[in-house]
Amino acid sequence: MPSVFNLAGIGQVTIDRRPDMCPVCHTRITPNVMTGGIGGRVYDGSLTVVFICPSDACREYFLGYYEKRNGQYGFLTCRPKETAVPTLPDFVVRISANYCDMYQECYRAEAEGLRQVAGFGYRKALEFLIKDYVVSRRPEDRAAIEATPLATCIETYVGDANVRDVGRRAVWLGQDGAQRAWTEKDLRDLKSVIELVLRWIETEYLTEELLKTMPPAPGGVAGEDRVGTGMHPVDSSGGGLGGIRGAAAASSSSA
Repeated sequence: MPSVFNLAGIGQVTIDRRPDMCPVCHTRITPNVMTGGIGGRVYDGSLTVVFICPSDACREYFLGYYEKRNGQYGFLTCRPKETAVPTLPDFVVRISANYCDMYQECYRAEAEGLRQVAGFGYRKALEFLIKDYVVSRRPEDRAAIEATPLATCIETYVGDANVRDVGRRAVWLGQDGAQRAWTEKDLRDLKSVIELVLRWIETEYLTEELLKTMPPAPGGVAGEDRVGTGMHPVDSSGGGLGGIRGAAAASSSSA
């Protein structure tokens, strides 16, 4: 929606819209206009407006840049821009704080268009993740694991087949030769494979947590009634739902 306001030394100015999101706190806002001016060396001839975020949790100043279009000023961009980095799951933070720090730095670099820098960084983040994951499983081998190249570490120390297979491919995509072997793969593929590594590690950890909180009942026998759960053994003669349906049919005919 167009906004009209007066700027000292310029007079009445019309802009096509105000920014609808604070570039610092990433909150949906209608910012307040503080001041502005014409000119600058980067956006020559543009209008620069100083806004302030109205959110009490932010209250930061930022700049909005506009260019002249059909009698009013059209929005171009805002500065500064703080990249909103994704929140990583708690289990990842517990396993590897180094991975979390590196991943978020790479995410910011990618958002700024530094794709090659981000690519090398994601590769290093993967190394932190896998080695810290292995150390969490084999703390007595920490020194050897940290000194071992990533590819060798995966082959030697990673026991889970899924983590190992996906981890290999993440390493391949992070190597220079991978671009010749898979010319259609890019940074998105590397990130996707790293995400798969995370998911397999998460599955392993969640499974362990479930088994810890739900251990087998002492002296329990498979198939026995579970008190208070409404769970009953299934007739093995029919198997699955068929066995249940068969039992129900027999009961009905006898009645």
